[in-house]
Amino acid sequence: MAQSDTHAERITELDDLLRTENLSEVFITPTDDGFYGWYARALSTLAVLTVGEQLQYASARADDAGTAQMVVFTNLRFVVVDVKDVTSHHERPVARTVPRSALRGIAVAAGMRHDVKGSASAGWPGELELELTFDGLTAPIAIRGNSYDRFTEDHVASIWKLLDLLRSDLSS
Repeated sequence: MAQSDTHAERITELDDLLRTENLSEVFITPTDDGFYGWYARALSTLAVLTVGEQLQYASARADDAGTAQMVVFTNLRFVVVDVKDVTSHHERPVARTVPRSALRGIAVAAGMRHDVKGSASAGWPGELELELTFDGLTAPIAIRGNSYDRFTEDHVASIWKLLDLLRSDLSS
């Protein structure tokens, strides 16, 4: 089966959500000649798994050990891709997926005190750290991000919106 326009659009949509400015060097080769092979394969895998579904959240993070993790939430499922070596051209990352109904627990830590005063209080609760447990995934999934987004009209960042979705998933 050849790539359809729908798949190509989904790949672009995923790339826009995952490849933020502060992480671009993890996805693009040092010679700036394109994506690392693992990232291009991960985008293909994510597109195959999520095409036709509504993307509700996507993020990526990398660590100093050279590993990375991408997470995607759609209206139907949660997908996680773990990458062992972000400098590899040959790694074929595998995506694991579970239905959203497999969510079993959320641990949350807020980065900002409730009694912050002045203009800094607009950013409350600061960075949110979420640890999610799912039936079907052996290890908890950690997601972190700032709850305040100065570039959106309502200033609510995607991690805050994700937390609202997850709380709803747990209560249903």
